[in-house]
Amino acid sequence: MKETKIFSDVEVKEFDEKTLTVEHFISTETRDRGGDIMKADGMLIRGRPVVLLAHGFSGMGQEPVAKPLKIEAGAFKGKKGILARTQFYPDATGRRLWEKTTKGFMPNWSIGYLVLEKEDFRDEEGPGRIIKKWELLEYSPVGVSMNPEATTISDGDKPGNQMTFKIFGSHLLNLGGQTITIVDRSGRPLSYEEVKRAIEQEVSAFYWSIRSAK
Repeated sequence: MKETKIFSDVEVKEFDEKTLTVEHFISTETRDRGGDIMKADGMLIRGRPVVLLAHGFSGMGQEPVAKPLKIEAGAFKGKKGILARTQFYPDATGRRLWEKTTKGFMPNWSIGYLVLEKEDFRDEEGPGRIIKKWELLEYSPVGVSMNPEATTISDGDKPGNQMTFKIFGSHLLNLGGQTITIVDRSGRPLSYEEVKRAIEQEVSAFYWSIRSAK
């Protein structure tokens, strides 16, 4: 069964407007919000993976929007991951998606894959899986992040601005009518709009993870 995994906060290494190419990471070994750790050395490629928009759930369906020129294991901020060089198709759609990807309007990437070997575990964050071996089928530029280390970051977007929330935990279940203040990792209280935006992103990521498991 095909699964999908969305990553964010992965830095673009280089890009070329003339050829519509971009070099970036599509996954890292950081534990994602779904509890999975994708082992970079466990990636297997059979045939030719494609690049879809939102895993084929967009209005374009299964029509590829780009092609991978390179997919290989690399290192991101001292951690292993999968590095890709992607070339968008040179039509109006491809140019628009390249612009959004390289300028921070659509900074996230997601992989579609088959699990070949896994190991379940549980720690203080809850249950999780180590995906030891997996087959890459496709990857996609997407709008919502699952892993906090796989976004395309432009000069105007810095990793320190990324926030991670758990919104389905019991700590947000407030039956007593008390006011809950939500803060980021530095302890700064978040505004209503910041909380609203983070919740919308998490709900969207949760929806796609459930849909891909069907």
